[in-house]
Formats: sequence, structure tokens, C-alpha cells
Amino acid sequence: MENKTEQSRYENLPYQAAYGKLSSWVSNLGLAILTVSFALYGFGIVEPAIPMDQLTQYWGLSIPDFVAKTGVPTGWRWVTWVDKGDFANLIGITLLVSVPSLCYSLLLVMSLRGKKWLIAGMTGLTLVLMLLAASNLV
Repeated sequence: MENKTEQSRYENLPYQAAYGKLSSWVSNLGLAILTVSFALYGFGIVEPAIPMDQLTQYWGLSIPDFVAKTGVPTGWRWVTWVDKGDFANLIGITLLVSVPSLCYSLLLVMSLRGKKWLIAGMTGLTLVLMLLAASNLV
């Protein structure tokens, strides 16, 4: 009987280990990209969209005025500007904020493969809600 208790106690361990491993890997990758992209920007190795000496001119502007005066992209169009030093760091930020969604996607696949329907349903619903919230549609 003790063996069955021990087994059920660690039943979710593979899910936790996979979540932790993916979370750690993606987070570290995101932080590395942030560090490298900021260094490239800070040391002037990669040209920014807005030169550093002009940056203070735009600090007090509203977002519509800032976009109008600088011509920077809005929404996901920043992806087309990742070659600019001040936009390259958004790759790392995007990776960092995608960690929960990526981990929940992995948990969904694992729970479906393991025929853990309740976990799969809860994980799937949570993933849908996270994606809806991130999409800005609701």
C-alpha cells in the first residue's frame, strides 16, 4: 500500500519536470537574446531606428505623436524592424512572455498523449484564455 501512495504522490512529476525544463530553457534563451541585443544596441554596433542623441526629444510625446514623428511600427509590425538595435530586444522579450503559453502547450500535448483528459481539458482551456487575453480581441 505504501508503494501505491508513493507512486501516486509523484504521478505528475513528468509533467512538472517537462514544464520546468522548457521554462528554464526558453527563459535562459530569452535573457541571452536580451543581453546580446542590448549590448549590440548600447555599444552602437547595430544602428537603432531612433538615434540615441535624438531619443530624449520623443520621451514626453503621447504614443500617437511618437509613432507619427518617428515612423516606428505598431503592433506586430515591429518584427520587420528587428535589424534595428532598439527593436532587436523585443525578440528576447517576446520569448520571455511566451514561456507560459509554450509550457502549457507542452503540457497539453503530454496530457493528451497520456490520456489525462481532465488535465488536458483544464490546460487547453487555460491556454485558450491566455491566447485570447494576449490577442487583445476580448
